[in-house]
Amino acid sequence: EYRLPKKILDTEIEWIIDIGIEVKLNAEIGKNIKVQELLNGRYDAVYLAIGAAASRRLGIKDEYETEGVVKGIVFLRDIQLRGLPTLKGKVIVVGGGNTAIDAARSAGRLGAENVKVVYRRSINEMPAHYSEIEAAKEEGVEFIFLTNPKSILTSGNRIRGIECLKMRLEKAQANERPRPVPIPDSEYLLSCDYLIIAIGQEVEESFFHNLPECQRERWGTIKVDDNTLETSLKGVFAGGDAVTGPSTAVSAIASQKR
Repeated sequence: EYRLPKKILDTEIEWIIDIGIEVKLNAEIGKNIKVQELLNGRYDAVYLAIGAAASRRLGIKDEYETEGVVKGIVFLRDIQLRGLPTLKGKVIVVGGGNTAIDAARSAGRLGAENVKVVYRRSINEMPAHYSEIEAAKEEGVEFIFLTNPKSILTSGNRIRGIECLKMRLEKAQANERPRPVPIPDSEYLLSCDYLIIAIGQEVEESFFHNLPECQRERWGTIKVDDNTLETSLKGVFAGGDAVTGPSTAVSAIASQKR
């Protein structure tokens, strides 16, 4: 709410509708809407502004099949749409970006007795804003750096903790962050009642299944011409997070205005 107040969002949506733009909900590209059908005489161009809202996976066994394990972006969305739940017990948030910080601070405000943020690099490499990291610390959030989850510990199908590996940083090439490397035999355990995974977002994979002709970059974003923003499909353009990767709403809006 404090990043993009709902009142402002509602006002912007009302403005879009008021100027005559038709909005069709529950419509999925490639399924009930075919891009080629839109271009065949109905429209001159199609612009893909689908964002990057799918949560990345840690790649460990049963990470989203275990009770108490939550995707960071889903956790924040549910707070916004369904109201404020009560969290009891210990919460671990994995990640180093603004979503991770938002999730950690929100968990603390929802009653968690202890909140830890686990990040595989050091504080110097965290993508989150430094001021917000400090604000989280002031609210009681604990940060554990140079640590990465290795496996989920369960009791029945309920999470009871995570097994972690300590990491070290290898020197990076120019313009790249140092690469985290596991330290052999450095495993240790952290107990928790909830695990919130917030290690980044990406373009929904099902989009490319529905539109396989659309080429993408190595990181999974839509490939476009840098000057025209046209995709590999003639007459189909794209911008925002779907092209650049996850960023801010302001950056996405600026991209659309090109």
